[in-house]
Amino acid sequence: MATVDFRDGPREVADHLAELMKDLDTYKLTFDEAVKRANDKLLADHLDKTLNKMVSQHFNDWKKS
Repeated sequence: MATVDFRDGPREVADHLAELMKDLDTYKLTFDEAVKRANDKLLADHLDKTLNKMVSQHFNDWKKS
């Protein structure tokens, strides 16, 4: 567990959540806002990875034709 400072006060959060929030200015955000931003980043990263995989596969298939 890690202690993270939020606008609504310090809070103990799981280590993996603290890692996700390391690039956020958590002292400017409430806990709920920080969790939402961390989740939004996870989703965006997943979608970017999926899209990149699809584009790469498309060009690999195209080269084989």
